Amino acid sequence: MKQSAKTAWQKAPLPKTAPEKAPLQRRIVVVLGVCAVLAAALVLLIGVKWASTAPSRSAPRETTPHARSQSAPAKRTAHPLPAHLRAVVDEQGVATDEANDDVSERLSVPPKGTRQAHRRWLCATYGAGEDQLGKEVPEIEGEIRPPQSFAVTAAGELLVLDSMRFRLVWFDEQGRYLRAAPFSGLARPADVGVAADGTIVLQDHDGLHTNGMLMLDATGERVVAAYPERQAVTEMGMYVVGQEVFFDSGLTSRKAAGVTARFEGPPQKVYSDEAGVIPGRVGPDGETILLAGIDNTDTGDLFVTAMRGKEPEHLYSTFLNAGTSLLALPFFQTDAQGRAYVVLDAEVGRSLLCLDAKGNPVGHAALPPHRLSDEEAPYRSFTVLPEGGLLYRVLSDDASTFEWFDCH
Repeated sequence: MKQSAKTAWQKAPLPKTAPEKAPLQRRIVVVLGVCAVLAAALVLLIGVKWASTAPSRSAPRETTPHARSQSAPAKRTAHPLPAHLRAVVDEQGVATDEANDDVSERLSVPPKGTRQAHRRWLCATYGAGEDQLGKEVPEIEGEIRPPQSFAVTAAGELLVLDSMRFRLVWFDEQGRYLRAAPFSGLARPADVGVAADGTIVLQDHDGLHTNGMLMLDATGERVVAAYPERQAVTEMGMYVVGQEVFFDSGLTSRKAAGVTARFEGPPQKVYSDEAGVIPGRVGPDGETILLAGIDNTDTGDLFVTAMRGKEPEHLYSTFLNAGTSLLALPFFQTDAQGRAYVVLDAEVGRSLLCLDAKGNPVGHAALPPHRLSDEEAPYRSFTVLPEGGLLYRVLSDDASTFEWFDCH
C-alpha cells in the first residue's frame, strides 16, 4: 500500500513554479516594447521626410520684425490720419486709401541681415582738447545735461554743437578734426541746423521754453541774425529744410516765419500763428510731409504716411507690425530720394526701419542703445544725410560716437 502510493507520487508531473515563469514573460514584454519604439521612430522619420518634400499649402508665418504675420487675416483698423485719407487695412494686410482708391504694396520685409550697411564716422572723446567735446555731470539727479547736437553741411562735413564749451566743431567724413568756432549770446544752446546757403541756426533752451535763437554765417564767425530771449517757441526739436526752419512737436511741426531775415529793433516772434501747424515732418524737398505714429503700443502696430504739396496729395500709407510692443517712434525723416527712415524704440531694443519712395518696407537694422539714462540723453540723436543713410549719435560715459546706418 505504501509502495503504490510512492509510485503514484513519482509518476505525477511536477507543478511549474512562479520563479520559472516570470523571467520568460519579462523577456517577451521587453522585446515587444523595443519593436514598438522602433516602429514609431520609423513612422516619424517617414512623416518628416514627406513634409520636407511636399509643396507648402500655405505661406509660412513671417517672424521677421516689422512684417505683419500672414497666418491670420488682418483686422480692419482705422488709423489717426488726416480726414481726406480715410486709410484702413484690408483683410489681406494691404494699406488702402478709400478716397483715392489707391493700394500700396503688400507688407513684407527682407530677412534679417539683408540690405544693412554700417560704419563708424567719428568717436569724439570728452575733454579740453580742440578735437574733444565738453562734458558736464548733472549736479541734481534727473537734471538734463547740456546736449551736443549735430548737423551735416552741404559739403558733407559733420557739424557738432559743443554746448558745454559754447563752440561749433567741424569734422570731415573720416572723422578728422577740421576747425572750431566759439560763439556767444545764448544761455543754454540746445540745437543746431544748417540752411541750404550754409547759414547756421542755433536754438537756445532752458528746459522749459526757448530763450532765443542765433544765426551765423557758414564759417560760424559772424552773426547774421539774433532772436533774443523769451520768444514764443516751446518746441524742443528744430530742423532746417532749405532756407526754412521748423520746430518739431512729435507728430506735428511748426513753420518759422522770417527767421532768415536780418532785423533791428525790438525782439520779434520766431514764428507767427499764420504759419500754421504742419501734420508731420517736412522732407528735404520742402514739399513732402511724412507722418508716422503708433496705433497700438502693446501689439506693435504702426503706420507711416507720406503726402506732398500745399493741398497734400496722398503718396502712400503703409501699415506695419513690429512683432513686439513699442515704446516710441523717436525719429522719422526722408532723404533726397524720398526714402524714409523710421526709428523704433521697443522693449527688445532700438531699430531702424527703411522704406522705399513708394512706402514699401525694404529692410531694417538693429541700432545700439544709449549707455546713459534718459535724463542724460540729448535732444538730438539722429539726422538723415541727403544722399541717404541715418547718422546716429550714441552716448557713453567717455565719448560721443557718431555711426552711419542704412538698410535700403
